[in-house]
Order: sequence, then C-alpha cells, then structure tokens
Amino acid sequence: MKLSLTMIIKNESRCIERCLKAIIPYVDMVVLCDTGSTDGTLEICKAWEDRKFFHVFSIPWEKDFSKARNHALELAENLGATAHIALDADEEFVEESDKKSKGNRSTEKKYVEKFVQKREGNVLHLTKDELETSIATNLKIKNLLETVNKKYGKNWVCAFRERNFFYSEEGKIEEAISEEQKIFTKGLRFSGKVHEQVDFHGPRLRLPITFLHDGYLMKGKGNRNLELLEEELKQNPEDAYLHYQIATTLQKEKEKDRALYSFQKFLEYLPEEDLETPYGKEGIIQYLYLVMDLNREELYQEAMDLIYTLGQDGRKKVMEQSADYHFALGLFYMKYIAKEPESRLSLLPAIEKQFLHCLSIGEENRKEGTVGTASYKAHHNLSLYYEFIGDKEKAKKELEEARKQ
Repeated sequence: MKLSLTMIIKNESRCIERCLKAIIPYVDMVVLCDTGSTDGTLEICKAWEDRKFFHVFSIPWEKDFSKARNHALELAENLGATAHIALDADEEFVEESDKKSKGNRSTEKKYVEKFVQKREGNVLHLTKDELETSIATNLKIKNLLETVNKKYGKNWVCAFRERNFFYSEEGKIEEAISEEQKIFTKGLRFSGKVHEQVDFHGPRLRLPITFLHDGYLMKGKGNRNLELLEEELKQNPEDAYLHYQIATTLQKEKEKDRALYSFQKFLEYLPEEDLETPYGKEGIIQYLYLVMDLNREELYQEAMDLIYTLGQDGRKKVMEQSADYHFALGLFYMKYIAKEPESRLSLLPAIEKQFLHCLSIGEENRKEGTVGTASYKAHHNLSLYYEFIGDKEKAKKELEEARKQ
C-alpha cells in the first residue's frame, strides 16, 4: 500500500504547518493543491518540497470542492498512491492512545478494542487478533489500513473520530464529536460541490484514531458555502441533504426565517432511511433549537407533531441513543410549557425524563454529539427542573454532579 495525504488548500497559513507535522510520519506521500492562496500558504508548503515524497500544485478554483479534491486524488494516483487520507488544513491528527496507555501495550489493546465497533449493518469490524500488528506499532495509521486492506480487499472507506470545537450561543468554546469518512482506496471520488462526501456504498470501517478540528471557530465561510449550495440545489431541488446544509448555514448566520424554510424542506424530503444518518438526526435537533429560538406557538405545534412521529416504534429506536436529541427535547419541553403554563404543567415530568435519559446514555464511547449533553449539562438542567418543582435536595445534588464533571 502507498498511502497519500491529499489536500486542497487556500489561505491556510494559520494551521497548515501544524496539520502537516502531525500527519506526515504516517503517510508515504503528500499531494497539496493550492487554489489561489494570498497569505503565504503556498510559500510555507513549497519549503517542504525538498522532500521527495512532498508535492505541491497550483490548480484553478472552479467553485466545486469535489472537483478540486478529485483533481488532487488523480494527481496522487498518478504518482503511485493506492489509498488516501483526504484532510483539511484545520484538522490535526492526535495519538490519544499514547496519552491514555503511556506505552502500556495491554492498556493500549483495551483502548483499541473499545473503539473498534462490531458489525452494524454495513459497518465492518476487525477482530482482536487482526489488530495485533497495528497495536504493536502504536496505532500507526498505515498499519491499521494494511490490516483493513488484507481483510476487505481493494474497495473500502474508513472513518475516524473527530473532536470539533465551536462557539456556543454564549460565546464559550464547546466540543462535539463526529465521524469523518475521509480515508479510502484508490479509484473512489468525492461528490457534492460543498460538504463533499466520498461516493461509495460498500464496506465502511470505524478506525480507532482521532483528529482535532478547529475550523468552526473561524468566521467568514458561511456566505461562500451558501452560494455554492444554492447553486447545487437548483439542480437537485428535492435533496434533503442540501436543504439541511443550507438550513444550518443560515442558522449560523442568524437568518432565522430563511433557515426555517430550509429546515421545513429538509423534513419534507428526508428519506425514511436517512433518519439514521448523522445529517438526518442533526437536522432534526437543529430544527428544534430554531423553533425554540423563534418561540412561535404555531411552530411549537408543528414540532410537537414531529416529536410524536419520532416517538413511534421504528423511528423511536433510531433516536433512542442520541443524547443530543433528548437533551434538545428536555429544553424544548421547558420552553413549550413556559409558553402556556396553565394548560401544559402536566408535561413537566417529560423534562425530567429527557435529561435522565441523556445521563443513561453517558459520554463514554459516544460516536457523535456535543460533549456534555450526556453528563454535566444534563445534570445542570435537572438541577433547574428540581429547583422549579421545589425539590431543593435533588436540585442541590444535581448541581454538585454538574460541577464535578
């Protein structure tokens, strides 16, 4: 296997060197495609070109992220790459296993087994024995991929765990966990002008490796992305994923009424099977937050209909393990009851139920979601709930639990 790091870059002088230094020890070649940097990014990258494995190209920007990424992939494959890690400059590889195991191979093995999931639908897994080689070399990415390649052949996509940092409404830096499917074999390509994804329907494997991502802390990308998304939507007007991306972009830009329209279209076109996808669940959660933000009675009723539908048998199972969804529901019931307390006080126990459910899920082993919704944030809101109903002892206990975490 010849593993390439492929990236498209523009004005990334803030973080490009950090990204490269963290990942270069684990790849065979680097292919960077600059689409018009003016901040010294290209000069930083070209300083690395004395290494034979390091290649920098300048390519035109054609308002299509997939097209640019696929150009980089083709260049890498022409140079002999048989597998790729496609990163953004604001992502950084971290060896969390080393920090936790401190060189203890037995502890590290438990760490690996904890993260490698068993088969779920079309998600594959590696056995304990098949992890031995990778563990022996401290989870170096290429060794993991060699193991994957031997077992599953030449076509697969791997996901890594990503810790995303963002600003809350209060301006505090918070963290959300996601899975990014950006490691894959030769021949596969991206689709989608914005928020591009690998176009593949075969085996997908979750790898026990972690990246940090701080791009959401930067401002100024919303309007650029919105223009490209709306252009793509003209070609695919019933694409739920595009409506979701437009809605969340508008929500971040504080264009609430436009965001509402796009969320409603997202819900209208969301296929039943896509409810299980990260975008399906996150779209519903963000829609609920927007309803709370707009605080209109007719929207609360619309949302209550959706919550009822999601509580039915098949859909209930999908949402059951989403702490973020149940956390949003707890907040939703708080605001819904406050809107007309005299007629809705009977719903008060629903608040407690949702936050307790969040705690039953817990933070450990979460594959996605905002850090805290299954721990200290749920405890904090339970404290507020118990304070409201007059149970001061429980309120104090929950507040203490929130502060501990």
